Amino acid sequence: MRRLSKCRWRRALALLAVLVMPAFAATQQAKMERRVIARTFELRGALLEACMDAKPDRLREVTEACRGIGRLAPLVSYTSALMAARGIEVDDAARFRGGLVAFVVPEIVDQAKFQEIYVTMRLFRKRDEVAPVRFVVRLLDGAGDSVRQIEIDEGTSIDGLLRVAARGSIPVGDLDDGRYRIEVETLLGDESPIDGQPKFATEVIIDRSYSGRIAKQPLYLDPFHPDAAARAEKVTAALDGLAARVPGAAGRAAWMDAMMRVYRPFRGEAPVVTTRALADLARLERITANLRDGEDPYAGMTGRLTIGVPVGESVGKTAKSLLETQYASVSVELLASNSGERPLVLFLPSAPSWDGGTDRPSGVKSEAPAWLWSELERMGFDAAGEFHTAIMESPGRMKSPLLALPKVVQYLQTILPVDGDRVVLVGDRGGAYCVSRALVAHPDLARGAVLVNGGALSNPDLEKLGDKHFMLVPSAGHPSEVHLESLQKRAEGRANAGMLEGADLRPWPIAVPLASRAIEGFVRAVVK
Repeated sequence: MRRLSKCRWRRALALLAVLVMPAFAATQQAKMERRVIARTFELRGALLEACMDAKPDRLREVTEACRGIGRLAPLVSYTSALMAARGIEVDDAARFRGGLVAFVVPEIVDQAKFQEIYVTMRLFRKRDEVAPVRFVVRLLDGAGDSVRQIEIDEGTSIDGLLRVAARGSIPVGDLDDGRYRIEVETLLGDESPIDGQPKFATEVIIDRSYSGRIAKQPLYLDPFHPDAAARAEKVTAALDGLAARVPGAAGRAAWMDAMMRVYRPFRGEAPVVTTRALADLARLERITANLRDGEDPYAGMTGRLTIGVPVGESVGKTAKSLLETQYASVSVELLASNSGERPLVLFLPSAPSWDGGTDRPSGVKSEAPAWLWSELERMGFDAAGEFHTAIMESPGRMKSPLLALPKVVQYLQTILPVDGDRVVLVGDRGGAYCVSRALVAHPDLARGAVLVNGGALSNPDLEKLGDKHFMLVPSAGHPSEVHLESLQKRAEGRANAGMLEGADLRPWPIAVPLASRAIEGFVRAVVK
């Protein structure tokens, strides 16, 4: 074999770097975006809570602050909006703290592979120098007592925070299994954050059985692995075997959705609301067992679950086609079969975005339905349990959410005791567009729709939809505001269409939960 000279080796290595580094940088950027988007959703939840009892003048301040949310400084904008909701002045220190993101890995510690929890602080966008920065990281047990504490005071310059040089580790090898909480306090000089300023906190789990249980599942965890295609074929074959006596589309959709939730921590995506890593693994195990026994994938499971709904067949058995199995994640409460028929309310949120428009991150394809569910639950939506409330994942991951939406409605009508055609659809921004166009294509899909900061209905569309009921929900300053006003004027004279007043009291990131009481009233009127 001919040997390469040192010069040729250098050229080969340089070429390899040119080929690999962009892919590596893209992967790192995607992971960063996942963490930032997750952090914006955490701040969104805190913002909603602060706005629940806020007076109108304060809500208008929040709406104004939300106008500035965009790709360059989303975390700072959300921090400013949250502090405005709490009536706290935003200074440079608050803006600096608000622009930080903490990476905490692993989310679940099995103590076989990991004996430490690693914490890395990252500044999302460059900012002016502030006082010397250090971080106090505390690990709290289930009772709220601090069991470990470290300080991160190296690599905390602006340059270091941009280069992820500020990092530390917490030894946990001797701790008992259980749920723990990590809190990070940002000190500027010796100054702690003022009360009411958002802080960073996340949950982690220690569980010694996790790795062993993972190993027993026919998992496909790494799309970049050299043997990815071969692994995908094995998983596909395993699925075919498990679903031998179960409809293939339903079994595969259920299994893929459950598997991808177990896969989530491995791809660097932050938990939704709080970590459910053990619950997600338990669900995958249950679905696998059900399919192996020839049962329905969700046999014996009740309560609120995120399920996989088949919306199309995948083609081939390659790694890529397996990951692109056409299913939609839907959060819904599975009830006992004798629970009685109820109307169905299906929410379709908007895809993750950096602003109120269509400026999307590249690393996060869709919004998990559990995010919106936690917000509706906080607002007490349908507290009496009069409806089947379901939340579909947002457009972004699926190839055609317009085609998927009718299939989701039809599937839910087969697994839930839905009361005939008493279905109402609620869409937010991009989700509102999908809802409006799906109704035009399938006028019998639902009795009515709520369009929040979006939707597209021409005059011929309105004529075609006839007596369908619509409620339009705008937010002041959102790009769709003018369009919704135009739609309302074109719908004037129809008893079945109306605009919800008070747009300046509904900041666009939390418009759906803030309008939830009005949405609930609209649903009751439509399905009565």
